[in-house]
Amino acid sequence: MASGQFLIDSESQLQEAISKLLARRAGTATTHDHGAEGLWTCPMLPDVQEPESGSCPVCGMDLVPADDIPASAPPPVPAPTADPEPKPKPKPKLEPEPEPEPDPADDPAEARYACPMHPSQTSSEPGRCGICNMFLVEQDGP
Repeated sequence: MASGQFLIDSESQLQEAISKLLARRAGTATTHDHGAEGLWTCPMLPDVQEPESGSCPVCGMDLVPADDIPASAPPPVPAPTADPEPKPKPKPKLEPEPEPEPDPADDPAEARYACPMHPSQTSSEPGRCGICNMFLVEQDGP
């Protein structure tokens, strides 16, 4: 839940930015020197500064004039460093689980119940498959 003060601050910053944008389009923008005149910066990564407008080379956002970044902006976040060669992620080894050996007490000749997914899992009594836990179904005939 956002606090009321946060919402008020956000709205006032938005109104200030809109006013600057409208003033710039109308040609009545006031300029003030912050030592970064003519530089464009990324709103998300203020340490990224370019001599002309365009897109941020790191995140792709549109660059804004450096003097449009408010003094209350959060400190710059260091740009991510790219590894020269990304390390491949190891693929998990997917090996089939070995089927458990049928119970020697369950003679297939006398088996009346079998797993629908694993026919090798048989029993002379109703129960569940030892592999997938499905109910064993009654088999027709001998």
